[in-house]
Amino acid sequence: MKRRLRDAARRRVTIDTRSLAAFRIAAGILIIADVLLRSRNLEFFYTDNGVMPVWLARELTHEYAPSVFFLSGSPSVTVALFAIHLLVGVALLFGYHTRIMTVLAFVFVISLDLRMPLATSYADILFRHLLFWGMFLPLGERFSLDALRRSESPADSYTGLAGAFVLIQMVAMYISNWSHKIPWQDEWLSGESLYGILHYDSISWLLGPTLREFPLLMQLGSITWYVLMFIAPLLLLLVGRPRYLLAIMLAGSHLFMASTVRIGAFPYAALMGLVLFCGPRAWADARWIVDRIGVSPRLDSAAAAIGRRGTTLDKRLPRVEIPETPAVERFRTPATVFVLTIVIISGLFIIIPTLGTTGVVDEETTDSLGSEVQSAQSLLKLDQPPWRFYQGPTGSDEYYVFVGERSDGTVVDVYNDRELAWDRPHGHYNYKQLDTYRERFYMYAIENRANPDYSDEAEEVYAEYLCQKAASDGIELTHINMFAIEEDTDLDAPNEYEAYDREAVLIHAHGCGTNEPTDIAIPPAEFTPDLDEDDREEIEHDDDRRYTEELGEA
Repeated sequence: MKRRLRDAARRRVTIDTRSLAAFRIAAGILIIADVLLRSRNLEFFYTDNGVMPVWLARELTHEYAPSVFFLSGSPSVTVALFAIHLLVGVALLFGYHTRIMTVLAFVFVISLDLRMPLATSYADILFRHLLFWGMFLPLGERFSLDALRRSESPADSYTGLAGAFVLIQMVAMYISNWSHKIPWQDEWLSGESLYGILHYDSISWLLGPTLREFPLLMQLGSITWYVLMFIAPLLLLLVGRPRYLLAIMLAGSHLFMASTVRIGAFPYAALMGLVLFCGPRAWADARWIVDRIGVSPRLDSAAAAIGRRGTTLDKRLPRVEIPETPAVERFRTPATVFVLTIVIISGLFIIIPTLGTTGVVDEETTDSLGSEVQSAQSLLKLDQPPWRFYQGPTGSDEYYVFVGERSDGTVVDVYNDRELAWDRPHGHYNYKQLDTYRERFYMYAIENRANPDYSDEAEEVYAEYLCQKAASDGIELTHINMFAIEEDTDLDAPNEYEAYDREAVLIHAHGCGTNEPTDIAIPPAEFTPDLDEDDREEIEHDDDRRYTEELGEA
C-alpha cells in the first residue's frame, strides 16, 4: 500500500521534460515581449526624468529591496539594463546556460517590478512566482543549446519538490480566486458577473464589446469559468488525458480573457504554468494529430534544421564550465541542503496563505506564522497575494480629467490633450484613454493613494512631470487639479453610460514650480449631487477659487 501511494503521488508531481522546455520557451518569449512593451514607457516610468525617480521607487518598496535598476535613473543606464534584460530573455528562449539565465531572468524580473511598484499586476506576480520555481527545475533538458552539448540522452521526466510546488502554485491561484467568488455565486451562475466585467469599458476591448451583446453566451461563459475554478484542484489528482484536457479547458478560458479584456500578460503567464500539466499522453496525442494532419515531415525537417543551426550557433558561443575541484565538491553538499530548505519553506508558504484565503484555516493564524519568512518573501515580492481578481460583477468604471490652468487664466484638460471637458474622451471605448495597460494600473494606484493613509509624493512627482512636459511644449501651466471621474455602472442600461451616476474625486491639487496648490475647477452639477444651487453659486464666485467644505465632502 505504501508503495502504491508513493507511486501514485510521484505520477501526479512528475513533469515531462518536453513540458519543462515549453515552459522555458514561454518564459523567454514573455520576458522579451515584456521588455519591448515596457520600452514604450521607458522614460515615463523607469528614469529620473519621468514619474518614478529612483528615490521615490525606493520609498515605495521594502527598505532593502534589491533592484539592479536602482543603480541609476539616467536614461542611458536604464536603456543598457533593458538591453541586458532582453538578452537574458533571448538566452532563456534558446536554452543557453539555462540555469544561470533563469536565475538572471528572475533577478531582472524582480528588479523591474521593484523599479515601478505602482504599475505591477497579477500577471507580474504569477510570472515571477513561476520563474522562481523555474530556477530549481531542469528547464534546459530538452530543445535547448544546453541539450545539444550533452552526449547522453535527455531525461524523459522530472520528479522533485520544486516540480510539485510549481504545480501547487497554479492550483492555489485558482482555488483562492474561486473562494473569493463564492459570495457572488448567484451572479456567476446567472451570467451577470461576466456580463458586468465585459461592460467595464476601461478594460473591455477587441471581442469584448461584441460578445457582451449575447446574454446566453455570457451565461455559458460565466458558468464555465466558475466551474473550472471550482474543479481546478483536480489538476493535482488526475493523470494522463483527463488532466491535460482540464488544463486545455482552463487555457481556453484564459485565451477568451485575452481576446475580451485588456489585462496584459496574465492569460499568457497562466498558459505558461498550465503547460506543465501536459504529460507524455498529451505529447503522444499531439504527435498523433500532427501525423493525421500530414505535417509531420515538415515539422521533422524544421526540427532537424533548427538542430543543425543550433549546433553551429553553440560552437560560436562562449561556454562557462565549472571545474570539478575538491573545493567545488565540498561546497556542493551544503549548497544542496540550502536550496532544499529554501524550496521546502517557499512551498509551505504557497500552501499556508491558500488555506487562509479559502477559509480552511483562520487567516489571522496564517498571518502570524513565519513572520520572518513572510518579510523575506515581501522583500523579493514573492509573498502570496489573495488572488482576488474579478471576484464579482464590476459595478463601476472610471476615467481621468486633469485640469491645467495656463498663465493667462484659461483652463485645459492636460491629461487628454483637449479643451476642458468632463465627459469620457473616447465614449464606449474607455480603455483608449490609457495607451498601455501598465498606465491603467499606475493610474489606479495614484487614484487609490488619494487618502490620508498615503503620502502624496507620487502624485506630486506626476503633477510636476506634467508641468515640465507642458513647459517643454511651450505651454506655461500654473496649477493642475487631478480628477478621477467615478461612474456607477447601470447593468440594466449598460450602453447608456452618459446617464450613469458620476462623481468627480479630486486626487491631487498641485502648483507648478513655486505656485501654491489651489482648486481651479468646479465639476458640473451632475458630478456633485450633494450641493444645492446656492452652494454652487457661492463656490463659483469665491475669489480664491477654493473648494468649500461641502464640495470637499461631495
